[in-house]
Amino acid sequence: MHVAVSFRHLETSNSLREYASEKLEHTVRKYIHGAVDGKVVLAVEKYWHIATFTLTVRGLVIKSREKSEDMYSSIDLALAKLDRQLRRYKDRIRDHKPAEGTAMRFSLETIEATSIPVVAGFTEDELEEVAEEFEVEEAVPALEEFGYMDVTVEGHRAADGHGRVKVLRRAAMSAESMTVADAIMRLDLSDQPFFAFTRMDSGAINVVYRRGDGNYGLFETQAS
Repeated sequence: MHVAVSFRHLETSNSLREYASEKLEHTVRKYIHGAVDGKVVLAVEKYWHIATFTLTVRGLVIKSREKSEDMYSSIDLALAKLDRQLRRYKDRIRDHKPAEGTAMRFSLETIEATSIPVVAGFTEDELEEVAEEFEVEEAVPALEEFGYMDVTVEGHRAADGHGRVKVLRRAAMSAESMTVADAIMRLDLSDQPFFAFTRMDSGAINVVYRRGDGNYGLFETQAS
């Protein structure tokens, strides 16, 4: 198993590198045999110590991310979550094969939280917390490096009084063809709030997401 460990906003530590690598290998060996690529990112943001583990195995991406006020605790929490993911889906991971069918394309945009109007009593700090929960893995580039696009939204009035929102990034994504059951598995393994896929029986893009009650929601699209 190959494991790459990187550090963000904290000094490189050989003890943390060895601790994360050895515990990750021990966790993976219990459930998966064969080639596995592992990536570990240890980062500090404000007072949070964040540990993110990403595995690539048989075309599947498995991700676990946890945070606490101590990096060793964050590593343990993230690996405990990864252990639950692997234990639940070990047989399906072992038998996984590349999806058949046509993958549809869609775009994913990152919108600056401060350009969203303050509504329903939410403060800017509360909006920022929501944005952090939905943040993608890669950090959004600084505006001077990336710039931004003003996108006019009809009937929308942003916090600055203009009918615009700041789109910091737009990425082209691919929605693989699969069943709803497979999409739920991919959602659980990805540690993301939603998962977009091309539904195998209809050829339309669908989205599965986690509900607050612990169940799953499904957005279905249909041709008009």
